[in-house]
Amino acid sequence: VRWQWRRERESRTSPPAWSPLTLSRGIATVVRGQVSAPVLRVLAIELRAPVTRVQPQIPDYIQHRAHMSIEANESEAQTVTATATQRNRQNHRETWPYGNYRSYYSFRAGSTGSTADADQLDGRLALLDPTLFARKTVLDIGTNAGKVALDVVRHLGAGRAVGVDIDPLLIDDANENAAKLAAGVNAHQIDFFEANVMQPGWFDVEREPRLAGIDVVTLFSITKWLHLHNGDAGMRRLFSSLFAFLPPGGVLIVEPQEYANYARAAKKNKDLRETFRSLEMRPPFDAELREVG
Repeated sequence: VRWQWRRERESRTSPPAWSPLTLSRGIATVVRGQVSAPVLRVLAIELRAPVTRVQPQIPDYIQHRAHMSIEANESEAQTVTATATQRNRQNHRETWPYGNYRSYYSFRAGSTGSTADADQLDGRLALLDPTLFARKTVLDIGTNAGKVALDVVRHLGAGRAVGVDIDPLLIDDANENAAKLAAGVNAHQIDFFEANVMQPGWFDVEREPRLAGIDVVTLFSITKWLHLHNGDAGMRRLFSSLFAFLPPGGVLIVEPQEYANYARAAKKNKDLRETFRSLEMRPPFDAELREVG
């Protein structure tokens, strides 16, 4: 229709007699942007009558190709989405099964502070009484890139800090961060090493002398992963081991993760689903902590 109108306009003939039967919203929109006032008046008159919309007759082979193109685009989008989801779930099973994200302090910078800004105190530590750490020896379980351990020494007056993590790459990151802060942290004040604290007997100081003299233990953003991998029985053993390990007057600081997050973790990692379905204990574990003292 647009081609016909353009041809007649160029030949300076009168505007075509538009029929309501051939007028569609898409064509009317184009025409209104191009035609002169007389033609608009013609259209206005024609549009007063009921308009019967007709489907343009598109050749079958064009319809088939268009349909194939739409299906191909939808299939490609679904493939991209499915591939991204599969990759994410594979990473949670193989690379981050313990929540050992190397970018942890990037996506939680608002509450934890960034490792790039060593002078910014971890937001969770900022909520606590600094006297809990002053001149104490602190064990940070699940230390990740070591920010909590470094912060208690640099900002809260801890005499020494030990950070452990199950991921050796994160321990490398923590040691690198400690090296960058060599001017503010003495070598004897900080120690990072790889460890799985859920192994039986791990808190035996005779087996691991670096644990000697610990006064304070922190469990930040780690209880969900310990719980999902070790079940209710594993968490009870951990609490009992920590009670026996800490001296009289020792302090255990727990950041319990919300139970709603457990389901999301189990959805991403199918290896955790059986344990997840069996759990009866719920954070913040008040009853279980009282049971062990």
